[in-house]
Amino acid sequence: MTEFLVRKSIFERSSKLFFFCFLNESWSLQAARDITIDIVDPNFMSLKTEESEYAQLKKINKVYINQLKKKNHQGTTPVLGHFEVPKTLDLGAWREFRRSSNSDEFYVTCLFYIGGFSLETIAEVLRITPGTAKLRLSRGVKKLGSILLKEYLY
Repeated sequence: MTEFLVRKSIFERSSKLFFFCFLNESWSLQAARDITIDIVDPNFMSLKTEESEYAQLKKINKVYINQLKKKNHQGTTPVLGHFEVPKTLDLGAWREFRRSSNSDEFYVTCLFYIGGFSLETIAEVLRITPGTAKLRLSRGVKKLGSILLKEYLY
């Protein structure tokens, strides 16, 4: 895979992930740019798929934590040009999930379902056991499900 395609893939994946984490286009694009610039080097290009997943998530985690330290993110609902967010997408339930859930549960849910990272990689980068990662994911999914059900019923 060429360096351009690797950069494009990392940028698209991380910008989508950060969009749903921050709900703000400019923060997500800047964070994705930071990752894309920093992560693609000759050593990274030679890594195996599992190792590159780990390297990507490690950088994503660092940028995510730095962004959270900077500001309390409460963004708008933009439409990113780098991936499609359906115009009819109602982010109300997602905002409620973000507001009402434990930050660890929210982050693991984002990494797993939006970022597409495996639970093993998430656990390794966050320095938690795979069981803890599964528990956080399970709680996050239950909370999101109850919010969606409540919204659907009312």
